[in-house]
Amino acid sequence: MSEDAAAGGFRGYIVSRPVGGVPYPHKIQNLMVRDYCRRKGLPFLLSLTEVSVPGSFMMLHALLQNLEGLRGIVLFSQFVLPHARAERFKIYDRVLDAGLQLHAALEENVIATRAEVAAFEAPLAIAPWLPATPFAGKFPAASKEDFGL
Repeated sequence: MSEDAAAGGFRGYIVSRPVGGVPYPHKIQNLMVRDYCRRKGLPFLLSLTEVSVPGSFMMLHALLQNLEGLRGIVLFSQFVLPHARAERFKIYDRVLDAGLQLHAALEENVIATRAEVAAFEAPLAIAPWLPATPFAGKFPAASKEDFGL
């Protein structure tokens, strides 16, 4: 067992499917997770990789059943979590009940206490509504005419 594992480390979690419509390669996801851990001073443990089946969280559930010896989990992105709010809250509860932390490397967001859940959850709660907003959550490109040129 490595020294980091013996002291308790942070297990990475990456996925084999698009995140927010973007198919990030495993290598990029792992680089993000490792860099995040390095910058935050978190001992990094190898990432588990979720299967590519849409809606599958088999590896995440396996990780949540085997939290012994960990200090926390570092997700590539908070958007790799289940879409259903109730399912996400079960994950938050499991992690916090075990006295661990949940980090999201891409967004640099963390849940270390129950008080931090609302801030972590806010982008996830808003994201499904963006397609129904004007400009579908995006701004149109400006033209020269917009600036009187």
